Amino acid sequence: MNEEILKRIDALAAKLNTTGEHLWSILMKQVRIETYTCIGWIIFCSVSLYAAYRTYWWCKSKSEDWDFGGDRYSLLGNLFLPLVSIFLVIGIIGNLSEIPTLLLNPEFAAVKLLFGKAGK
Repeated sequence: MNEEILKRIDALAAKLNTTGEHLWSILMKQVRIETYTCIGWIIFCSVSLYAAYRTYWWCKSKSEDWDFGGDRYSLLGNLFLPLVSIFLVIGIIGNLSEIPTLLLNPEFAAVKLLFGKAGK
């Protein structure tokens, strides 16, 4: 690891009254937690996307019974579903892009997490 990064970690560890090795082990645990969090968000967004489409098809089947001068479910299908889908797909893609770094290069993710939160 870069000597400057080690000095920064040791300096931060000294401010926190701990050792650099202990701080590094905590950071590696946090990277693992971040990985599980990303996987959890991917599952949540995927289930929500599935539920949104199931709701759309349910509303579409009910729209034939609804005859008060217009289709009240068309707003759900034509506006709400595409907007929700866009946000959920962005959430899935955003979390999928983080997982390779967290799994394949946890040291970089730990340094990024440390200096991203603590400042430069």
